[in-house]
Amino acid sequence: MNGQSVHMLVANATIPLTSSRQASSSIPGWTEHVKPLRDKSTFWQNLWMDCGRPRAGVVAESMCGTHAVYHYAIRGVKKDEDNIIRERLAYCIVENKQLNFWMEIKRIRSKKSGMSRVIA
Repeated sequence: MNGQSVHMLVANATIPLTSSRQASSSIPGWTEHVKPLRDKSTFWQNLWMDCGRPRAGVVAESMCGTHAVYHYAIRGVKKDEDNIIRERLAYCIVENKQLNFWMEIKRIRSKKSGMSRVIA
């Protein structure tokens, strides 16, 4: 091993790491806004496949339409991520749900720090 890789190993073992939202791949608002549309899109896709994958007709149009709406919702949720987070925080404050409030703050800060295994 060269000197640089040894330093990286030591740094990774001693410095706590945090993970960002991109690393965890969770999207705020997925459950409320996107999941129902995903379920509907999956239903129509399965029905479309059971019908022999027709290129035209009511089943094909419904499958394409629900698929487009689902993907449009994904783009919308990613675009409005900050607003969704703010709405959640406001809801927690208005409803006096302190536990949920601090869970939302923890999500924002992404403080999933690991414990260092070595103390130098």
